[in-house]
Amino acid sequence: MIEGRTVISMSVHAKNIDGSRSPGFMEVEHHVVKFKQYLEPEIFPDGSVREHALIQFWADPGGLRTIRATDLTIL
Repeated sequence: MIEGRTVISMSVHAKNIDGSRSPGFMEVEHHVVKFKQYLEPEIFPDGSVREHALIQFWADPGGLRTIRATDLTIL
C-alpha cells in the first residue's frame, strides 16, 4: 500500500482557492501517513457521475487529500 511512502501528485492547470485555474504544470510531494479509501468511477442513484477513480489519504503536511488515481506517482 501507500502508507509510509512518498507520493507525487501531478496536475495541469491546478485549481486555485478562488476557483480559477493556474496555467502550467504542478507537482506536489506528499508523505502518506494513512490510506483512507479508493473510490471507483460510478454513477450514483441520483444520476450524478464520478468520472475518475480517486484515492484519499492523510498526508503530512496537508491533512486529508483526495487525488485522481491517474495523477499519482508512488516513489
